[in-house]
Amino acid sequence: MRRLSNFSKIILFLSAYTPLGVIYLISDYEEFKYPFFKHGSFSLTLLGLMIFILLMLYWLIAYFDKKENGELMKLTKVSNMNSEILSYIFSYLLPFLDFPEERRLIITLFLLVIVGILYTKSDMICINPVLSIFGYNIIKVEWTKDGFPASKEAMVISKLDYFEIKERDILKATQLHNELYLIKDLKGAEND
Repeated sequence: MRRLSNFSKIILFLSAYTPLGVIYLISDYEEFKYPFFKHGSFSLTLLGLMIFILLMLYWLIAYFDKKENGELMKLTKVSNMNSEILSYIFSYLLPFLDFPEERRLIITLFLLVIVGILYTKSDMICINPVLSIFGYNIIKVEWTKDGFPASKEAMVISKLDYFEIKERDILKATQLHNELYLIKDLKGAEND
């Protein structure tokens, strides 16, 4: 069973909160003149950190997408999980928006640490609104492979949509973490 490095998990977690950072930067924007923001250096540092995190997320996905190895999965059931992202946004992002100004940073950092621990210890690392913005879908599958009689559940991240995956019997995926896979390509064109 493969496990993502802690750095990769942190990148996935922090990237899920970049929309919150964008909301903060919009609300902190003052004028089109340096330092641009009411909280100047803090906001510029946050902007730089967000750009770094998004570049690392892009690199992480590209790294796994280019790997040659992968597993063939024979699908037995497919479920669309994109709706989980809306629950994530309302559960985790919206509560951050209404804290008193003088305590906002401390409360936000505290909540990010707590949620970060829960997020990385559970297998929620694929529930990420930024992956959806970048065109990835989250799909839950049940699958079997040769030599294993019982089916297993997995979450897959793919640029292919739910219906494209559901049409196929077999797909090829690269394991990212435990039962989290990135679909590389589809096999089993007999359904075309």
